Parts: sequence; C-alpha cells; structure tokens
Amino acid sequence: MKKLFDFIKIIPDVLTDEQTNQIVYDLEKFNYWKPALLGDNINNNQDNYIRNCDICCISQYQEFANLDAIVFNAAKFAAQQYDMGINVSSDSGYDALRYKENGFYVTHTDASPNNNRSVSCSFSLNDDYEGGEWGFWGDEIKFKAPKGSAVLFPSNFMYPHQIFPVTKGIRYSIVTWFV
Repeated sequence: MKKLFDFIKIIPDVLTDEQTNQIVYDLEKFNYWKPALLGDNINNNQDNYIRNCDICCISQYQEFANLDAIVFNAAKFAAQQYDMGINVSSDSGYDALRYKENGFYVTHTDASPNNNRSVSCSFSLNDDYEGGEWGFWGDEIKFKAPKGSAVLFPSNFMYPHQIFPVTKGIRYSIVTWFV
C-alpha cells in the first residue's frame, strides 16, 4: 500500500552540471528577475512574509529559448521517471526562482481554483547554499535536493510544502506544473 510520501520523488541527474551552470549564468547575465508575487495577488504587492524570492519567467524571453528547450527535455524525462499513473499532457512553462539569504516560501499547496495543476516539478540548479530545504507537512519530511535533480509530487491539497529560509548563499531552481 502506498503512503503519501511515496508520491514525492527526487529524480537525480535530470540536468548535467554543465546545463545547470549555464542556466544560472544566463539567468544572471540577462537579469530579468523581479520579486515573486503570489498567484492571486491582483494588487501586485509583494507579500514577503509569505514568499521572499525573485522570479524569472524564462519561457517568456527569446534569450532563454535554448534553456527552455533543455528544461523541456529534462521535464519530459522527469515525468517519465515519476511513473505514478498520472496522465501528463503538458506543462505550464518554466519559472526560475532565486532565493537569496533569508529567502523562503511558507507552507502552501500548488493547487488553486485559478489553475489546473496535476503534478509539481522543481529542478535544483545548485546545492552550494545553506538552509533552503524542502519541507512537507511542516518538517515531517525535510530534505535538500541535489544539484541537477528534479523533485516531483502531486500539486493538490494533500501535499502542503515549504522552502525553509536560506541561511547562506543563493538557492536557484526552476519550477513547472504538469496538467
């Protein structure tokens, strides 16, 4: 019998060191970062008591077309490896996240009435930072994803998760959701 934590998968080596290094380099080179807002925040106020990080929607910029293709192939591979009987027909595009020191995201789920998300997928672009761990169900499950890995889990209300504060360095990741 499967348990809830069985549906949280860390899939190693979906991106190479060369790919993750190039993605981080290009993200900083083009510098399209902006404060990450909550999805339902219609007033564009930064609620940094809930979420404190920067976002770059790489699927929106021509400069990132090659990165978008690399991440697409990694997402396709990760979805195949996830193999949890969930029909994945497409993804939502790719958002890079940058958590500087003291950056975090409090406990939340990825489902809302405004989106149709089935499986959440996050790619770890580096691991040379301290803090910034994943936490599911408070800190019942807490881990740091290795560089180049993908973390997949159902997007629904049964999977509340958080990113603990980064205490040293910068944490980079890319997120997408399969529908």
